[in-house]
Amino acid sequence: YEDHLDDAAKFGIMKGLGLGVGMGSFQLVLYCNVAVSLWYCIKLVRDGDADPGDGLTVFFCVIFGSMTTGQSAPSFEALGVAKAAGYAVFKLIDRVSKIDASSGEGLRPAVVKGDVEFSNIDFVYPTRPDIQILKGFSLKVPSGKRVALVGESGCGKSTVVKLIQRFYDPLAGSVKLDGNDIRTLNLGYLRSIIGVVNQEPVLFATTIAENISYGRVGASQREIEEAAKMANAHDFITQFPKGYDTLCGERGAKMSGGQKQRIAIARALIRNPKILLLDEATSALDTESEAVVQDALNKAGEGRTTIIIAHRLSTIKDADIIVSVRLGTVAETGNHDELMARDGIYSSLVKLQERAGLEEPEIDDEEGEDDNTLNTNNLTVPQLEMSTVTSSTATVSHMTARSEEEEIEKVPLYKILQKNSPEWKFIVLGCIGATLFGIYPPLFGYSLGGIFDTLANDPNVEEQNQDMKDDGKKWAIYYVFVGVESAIGITLQYWALARAGEALTKRLRKQTFLQILRQEISYFDQTANGTGAVCTRLAVDVSRIQGATGAQFGLICSSIVSVAGAAIVAFNGSWKLALVLSSIVPMLLVAGICYNVFLGGGTMGPERSESGQVAAETISHIQTVVSLGREEEFFERFRDSQVAPLRSSKRSSHIAGLANGTMMGAIDLSFAISFRYGGHLVTEGDISVKDLMQSVMTVIVSAVIVGQLMSMTPDYTKAREATNKVFHFLEKTPAIDSYSDRGARPSSCNGEIRIANVRFRYPTRRNVKVLRNLSLNVQPGQTVALVGTSGCGKSTSVSLIERFYDARSGSVMIDGHDIKELNLKWLRSQIGIVSQEPVLFDLSIRDNIAYGDTSRTVSDSEIEEAARAANIHDFITTLPKVGIYVLSL
Repeated sequence: YEDHLDDAAKFGIMKGLGLGVGMGSFQLVLYCNVAVSLWYCIKLVRDGDADPGDGLTVFFCVIFGSMTTGQSAPSFEALGVAKAAGYAVFKLIDRVSKIDASSGEGLRPAVVKGDVEFSNIDFVYPTRPDIQILKGFSLKVPSGKRVALVGESGCGKSTVVKLIQRFYDPLAGSVKLDGNDIRTLNLGYLRSIIGVVNQEPVLFATTIAENISYGRVGASQREIEEAAKMANAHDFITQFPKGYDTLCGERGAKMSGGQKQRIAIARALIRNPKILLLDEATSALDTESEAVVQDALNKAGEGRTTIIIAHRLSTIKDADIIVSVRLGTVAETGNHDELMARDGIYSSLVKLQERAGLEEPEIDDEEGEDDNTLNTNNLTVPQLEMSTVTSSTATVSHMTARSEEEEIEKVPLYKILQKNSPEWKFIVLGCIGATLFGIYPPLFGYSLGGIFDTLANDPNVEEQNQDMKDDGKKWAIYYVFVGVESAIGITLQYWALARAGEALTKRLRKQTFLQILRQEISYFDQTANGTGAVCTRLAVDVSRIQGATGAQFGLICSSIVSVAGAAIVAFNGSWKLALVLSSIVPMLLVAGICYNVFLGGGTMGPERSESGQVAAETISHIQTVVSLGREEEFFERFRDSQVAPLRSSKRSSHIAGLANGTMMGAIDLSFAISFRYGGHLVTEGDISVKDLMQSVMTVIVSAVIVGQLMSMTPDYTKAREATNKVFHFLEKTPAIDSYSDRGARPSSCNGEIRIANVRFRYPTRRNVKVLRNLSLNVQPGQTVALVGTSGCGKSTSVSLIERFYDARSGSVMIDGHDIKELNLKWLRSQIGIVSQEPVLFDLSIRDNIAYGDTSRTVSDSEIEEAARAANIHDFITTLPKVGIYVLSL
């Protein structure tokens, strides 16, 4: 993560330098153009080719046109960012999908038998073009038959399931349904007649009922319950306080593995599919539940074409056809008895499982063997209670996020400065640059009075004509100087403050990411701390904080210098006129503050975090979304999540627009007041026309520039809001701190585990007793198996040993030490864990294995030895680039 932060910081600095050079060059060219225009205007007047009044009119048009153009320069940054973002967005929008589920084209047969045929299929994954997964794969699946695919990991079984759903198209060959190439069928129709249960079940962050109903559009509550009963899920669902309205949590985190799988099975069964695809559909179930669900699947498969993938071969003995797959081809086919008699691949796999003892004995809860130290009466099915929430995930996340925001205190500015203190030199340089840039408005305004005085001369008088010539050169050089000075200032400001700001962003992102890693697991169980919200904190909130430090100091310096310079020029010309001009300042300030407050109200709030959550959930589970054919529904969820922030932005924009219009109107009003009163002073002989023009134009020009700078202050408001959130999070002390150095670090670990009278409830469902006085002793070197119904607390026991959570009462001890007294890093370094749903990182296979021990550099020989022990070495060596590939395994 830190390596990627370095790249982001370098890009940000280059962006700042590019903006500075670009805007500085713009200022230089702009004022050189003004210099040339002024010199030529005066020449035309001197030569009698133009009237002084016309020359003055044209020049002021050029001046104010140039000034307005100059004010638009900061917006070029937004245009640049928009162009870059637009390129990526429109490239995606304009991309024509090779497999388009939204297309209305294709056949929709009225009757489907369910005959599936694979003909000479060759296939490689687009991300791994060097690895051929299927090679001339051919298979006929008769309608209504149960066909099981068996073989080693990576042989292509799951790929076959994906090809039937047309997630991919084969390089060669075809997949046919009832004689029709599936590429000629309407894709939405094809997927609507297929029910799928994958090895790793995916549930969405909504209610159980909605998750099941995703399998069939318009499913009634009765149909949902019938499907749940078929999947042996109805009983545990009805034990929840909210029943079918119970929230599953992000990725189904509030459900046990077995519960998730049964809900996924119910979702597949409610479709009443013509083709049923079961990829390790019962792998997460206990033996009793598996037997019941397997029986339900068998019944559900009657009359349907069913393709089964299973490593537990006992579940496919009754399949009509068993197909052994080896290296992407069909090696043998037949039923169980035929293949066992043939003594081939299938037979060897069965015998291997029997020797390894992988076949699990059936367990009878009533007559099973009792264990003196582990009383199964203590293991109860948890009755989950999902806090007091509605069935709407959006409402929950909004309310939770809003309540958190109300509790956050404002962070003093000095704390932000402390974080940015190592870059004080760059902040000073940036402020110097901002000061140079802030000088130009008073200089610019001051010059206008002199130019008016110059053009007021009579060109027919030789002495005045010569004065005009000299003044023309002087003011031309003057404007070139203003252009050079402002160009240097703005370049220095943008570059130096970008250096300081990117360093602050990198530092805070690193600290925030470390703080995220420090948090206890229960922190991530909370709805408000889902993937989208956490990513938003890192990507958006942290990057905004620099707007409260260096960048803001630059604006302050520019504004102070501009206001001070304008005041000096104005009071030097006429203190009376200066006081009148200053009376308009409160109106400008009030309008600017309103603009700041209301435009700042459109920042990233809980509503936008909600849309991020929906997008993250949809994209991370895209295969499940498309297999269910619910792309449109998830799009509508995302669209609905945009309604609230859009409404808020519109309201804020209307008020901000009114405030901005008031501010601009105040500037024009100041012109009217100043010229009316200034004309009176000129008539009375109190000031000259030159003093009038210098005072008025200096104040007005400076006010315009300061108004422009004030229009940028919504960034400061957003920065302060983001600062409050991020610093509040950084100061949060985790209940279980994995980065703490506290705790004992025994010199050795024998491995004795003792769980004594443990009571436990999950923090997000405090009304549910998960463990009730659980006691268990595990001797060093002993293998202990925890068995029981899904959701009874088996995985919770493992989580307590890892100290993902702390028990409410009782203790968990390792070698006689309460694990709360042990150093957490040391404790977890002594434990190896393989979870129900394996997680691999987007790194090489070598790195994924080496992550098992991060305390040292793991040698290649150790990695290879571990791979051999896990029976994965041979498969890895078949990959063209050994250790490189992770995706699509």
